[in-house]
Amino acid sequence: MEKVNPPRYAGDGISCDQAMFSMQRASCIHDVDQLWWWACAFKYIWRFWDKGGARDLDCAIDCIERLKECRYGTDND
Repeated sequence: MEKVNPPRYAGDGISCDQAMFSMQRASCIHDVDQLWWWACAFKYIWRFWDKGGARDLDCAIDCIERLKECRYGTDND
């Protein structure tokens, strides 16, 4: 089983989860679904260098597309 907070989530004095919690507190006026997709995208972008590479970037893009749909609906082209 993988560690709960592996080194790839460590930053320069702040961890990925600390950064997400901090930014979510500042964004408390937003919808829970929007925050979920935003946080997922953030996680994939944070770790792509050390874990999933291009696949993590694809996942982040998917999360951002879902966030955009939650925020603006499906007819936003």
